[in-house]
Amino acid sequence: MKKLLLATTASVSLLALVACGGQEENNDRSSGPAVPSPETTTENASNQGNTGENPQANTAQQEAGIAAAVVEIPEDKIEEVNNAPTSLADGAEQKIVFQDSDSLSDLDYTPPPEEAIVGVWVLENFKHARIKLENGYLAGVTGCNNFTGKYEVGAQYEIAFSSVGVTAMECGQKRMKIENELIKGIRAAVLFQVKRNRLVITDEFGGELVFTNR
Repeated sequence: MKKLLLATTASVSLLALVACGGQEENNDRSSGPAVPSPETTTENASNQGNTGENPQANTAQQEAGIAAAVVEIPEDKIEEVNNAPTSLADGAEQKIVFQDSDSLSDLDYTPPPEEAIVGVWVLENFKHARIKLENGYLAGVTGCNNFTGKYEVGAQYEIAFSSVGVTAMECGQKRMKIENELIKGIRAAVLFQVKRNRLVITDEFGGELVFTNR
């Protein structure tokens, strides 16, 4: 089901008619216009003269009071609404916005910190290094050695790693430098941020480790 948001100063009866498959229009044609009796016409004219009210002005006020209307449009009626006439009175403005109500919750949803951080994350500047974070446990590889540990997160995206242990295999100078920076940053981590597919871990010295989601 699609939602049609119609923001206008004109009446929404035309779109409501299209959404209903034109049933009201067919009923009006079959029944024909109602012809008031002379007595009714005389009585209405008398009442208008007594009260001083202008029925055309009242109708304009009612229509002007319509600022927005939400109409449920079935999937098979969307094309009819798109092709419907949209002429309005002079000075009136109309804005039609279709929204998929099923997708709105996904766009607005922000996972809590303990869910946002879960996954396998690859170090952005060195693809051989990666970490896995899940259920409070850390596991990873530096590109040379393996390491494990634990982590805790806070409601304000604080993070703290503990019991971080690393195997002791020797590798080339470049890989050992990256390993030292990675382990140092993890042990000193204080904050993290997840935006789209990137995880940024900030340590207490202001350094950052940037990962992408695998």
